[in-house]
Formats: sequence, C-alpha cells, structure tokens
Amino acid sequence: MALHAVYGVLAVLGALWAALALGCACLALSWGPRLAALYLLIQPASGALLLVGLPICAVLAYCDLAHYDRAGGRWHWPAWAWPWDNEEDGTHPHWYAVAHPTWSVARLEFTWSALRNPVNNLRFVAGFSKAGRPLWHRSWTIRGRQFYAQAGWLTDGYPVLSAGAGPGD
Repeated sequence: MALHAVYGVLAVLGALWAALALGCACLALSWGPRLAALYLLIQPASGALLLVGLPICAVLAYCDLAHYDRAGGRWHWPAWAWPWDNEEDGTHPHWYAVAHPTWSVARLEFTWSALRNPVNNLRFVAGFSKAGRPLWHRSWTIRGRQFYAQAGWLTDGYPVLSAGAGPGD
C-alpha cells in the first residue's frame, strides 16, 4: 500500500513538472531559437537524471556512503555520483540540519540531494550556465502566504525551473 502512495506522489510531481516545463517552453520561444533549444534540452536531461538519482541518492544516503571533505568542510557523494552532489553545500548543509533537528543524517542527505536540489551539479556543465540569459519569474500571495514560479537562468547564470512557497530567490 505504501508503495502505491509513493508512485502516486511521483506521478503527481511528474505531472506538475511536465506542466511547468511545457508552460516555460512556450515562454522560451520568445527567447530566440538558440536559447529556447538549450533550455528545452536541459529540462528533459535534468528530469531523467532526477528519476535516475532517486534510488541512487537513497542508497548513498541510507548506506552512509558520503565522505567528508576536510578542505571544504562538507560531506560529499563519491565522485561517480557527482551530478547528484552539491559542490557548494555538500550532501546536507548545516543550516538544513538545524532546520530539521529530528531528521536522521540519511534523511537529510536524501531530501537535500534527491528532492530539494536534484541534479544540482548539472549547472556546472559547460554551456548550461551563463549570466545574462533571460529569467521568467512570477510571485503571488494567497491568504498571506507568498508563492512563486520561475524558469530560465538566474542572475548568477544557473538554469532554473522551480515553483513553491516563499519568494523564490
């Protein structure tokens, strides 16, 4: 029964991601053919890597396979799992652990690497990121709570396709 719930959640998340990607694809057409094509190639690539990364991140987290980088002061996945690691924050930053004090390290690593920042390091692949590319960003308030949706490239040049609660910075 629990497995059906997981499949249901994944189906809903996949449908939402696909709807947002489709809407953003329409916006991307106004960016010109080169940027639109690049953006439209990035989305399925990151989506496929996200799906592949779910079980990989689960095994890495729950089998305690992260290693500590003394120079950077962070935990990281093995080199072969680089796409699902986070060069800047590691497998779980300190502030995230403080925000979730009851979670195990494995849960912190899995949620940070597979759900909150899936395929985070893809943005470091040459050609994917470049400052000055367009960004579509909208925010709104419902019952006093702020929400956002954004697609394109952030000011630091990293590609983004996200939506959620908060300002979306």
